[in-house]
Amino acid sequence: MNIPTDVKASIDKHLQAVRANLSDKEESIQNEILEGLRDHINETLIRGGKPITTETVEAIIAAMDDPSSYAEEPTLAATTAPKRAAGMSGNKWLYVAVAFLSINSIGVWKLFQIEQKTGSSDGQSAGGNAQLVVPHVASANKKGIRYPESDKPATTTENTETKAAVTEENSFRSIAFLENLNPVLQKSDQELSWRFNVDVVAQTAVGKPLTEAPLKMSPEVPGEFTWQSPKQLIFKAKDLWKLDQSFTAEMASDFKAIGGELYEGSRFWRFSTAAFGVERFTQSPKRGRFLFNMTFPIPAKPESLKEKLKLFYLNANGERFPLYFTATFDQAGTTATLETPIVPAISFECEVDANLQAQNWSDGTRGKIDRKLPNSQLLSLSAVSFEQRTGEKPTIMLVFSEAPSDVNLSNFIEITPKVAVTLARVQGRPQILRLSGDFIAGIAYEIKVKSGITSDTG
Repeated sequence: MNIPTDVKASIDKHLQAVRANLSDKEESIQNEILEGLRDHINETLIRGGKPITTETVEAIIAAMDDPSSYAEEPTLAATTAPKRAAGMSGNKWLYVAVAFLSINSIGVWKLFQIEQKTGSSDGQSAGGNAQLVVPHVASANKKGIRYPESDKPATTTENTETKAAVTEENSFRSIAFLENLNPVLQKSDQELSWRFNVDVVAQTAVGKPLTEAPLKMSPEVPGEFTWQSPKQLIFKAKDLWKLDQSFTAEMASDFKAIGGELYEGSRFWRFSTAAFGVERFTQSPKRGRFLFNMTFPIPAKPESLKEKLKLFYLNANGERFPLYFTATFDQAGTTATLETPIVPAISFECEVDANLQAQNWSDGTRGKIDRKLPNSQLLSLSAVSFEQRTGEKPTIMLVFSEAPSDVNLSNFIEITPKVAVTLARVQGRPQILRLSGDFIAGIAYEIKVKSGITSDTG
C-alpha cells in the first residue's frame, strides 16, 4: 500500500506517543505492540475504501486508545515498587515470572481494546458476542499475543528462542499482480494474474477451474479462477472488460500454501480498465496545408475515427464551414495526423461522435467529444515602423508574420488622414511591405489593415 508522507508522519507520531508510555516494558514487547497497532491502522485504511489522507488516519487514531492509557497502571506500580526496592528478596524468580506475565498481559489487553473500539475484521460490532480478532502482527515474535481459535499456530510447543524470525522475504506472500505492470488492463479479454513466492497448490491442481473463488471482486465480475502453475493464479472474466472501469479484489478467506504456511502478504488490490478518448488536439505548422495532431491514451481504430470525426472552421465573420481532411496514424495507433487545405480560418472545431472504437476493446467512447482550437497559422501584422531616406519619400514599413499575397493588397490597407501611397516588397524579405507616400512630419497617421489578406501559401 502506498502511504503518502504526511499520512505516515501522523501514524508515526501516534506510535511514538504510545512507545513513550511503554518505557517500563521490554523493548521486544514495545515493538510487538507497536507493530500490531501499525498493522491495524493499515488494515483499516485498506478496508475503509476512502482516500488515504491525514483526515482519514486521524479519524482511525481517534477511535483507538489514547497513548497515555498504555502507561503502567498506578495500582500495579504501587504494588511492585516495594518489591523492586527490596531487591526482590525471597523467591525472586517468582517475582520475575509474575512481572513477565503482567507485562505481556498488558500488551495483549491493549491490542484487545483496539478491536473492541474498531470492530472485528469481519465487519461485526465489537459489542455482544462478536468475535474479537487481534490485529495481524508481522514479526515471528508473537509471545503474549492471544490468537482467535482459527488463527492459532499449528504447534505451541516449539522453542521460540531458537526459532529465527520469519523475514518478509521468507513469508508466504504475493510477489506480482498483473506481472508488476501498471494495474490498468490494456485489452478487453486480458486475464488477471497473481504470482506467489511459494507453491500454493500441487501440480495435480494446475489447470483445473476452482469451485470456490479465493478472491472476491467489487463490483462483482463473473468468471473463473484457475491455477496456471503451483505459484500463479489466473482469473478469466466471463464477459469482456469494458473501458474506463475501476475494481477491487480481496482475499475471500484464510489462504495457506501447500506447506501449511499462512498467507501474510497483501490481501487487497485495486485495478482498472483503460480510459479512452481524445487526449490532445493540436495544430502544427506546414507550408501550403493545415496540419493537426490528435492523440489518444490507447490505440484507436483508424476506420472508426474516419467515421466519427468531423472538422469545421470559423471565418472572420464567425461563420462555420466543414473542413475536409485526410487522416494517417502512427505505428502505435495512438496519434492521428490530419491534413486539410488552407482556408480563411480564424479557429477550428472538431467533433467526435460517441462510440469511437479503440483497438483491442469491444466498446468505445460513451459520449460526444468536442475540441476547439485557434488557428496558430493566421497571417498577422507583427510590427510597424517609419523610415525616411535622403532623396526619397517617407516610408511606412509593415512587417507580417509571413509573406502576404500580391492580390489587391491596396484594398485591405486604409490610411487616415488619407494619403496616396505606393506598395512594394523589400528585396529578399517578402514579409515586409513598404508604403511610400507624401507623409507630412508632425502629423499622426492611423493605419488599418482589414481582415481577409491571405499569405502566399493561402
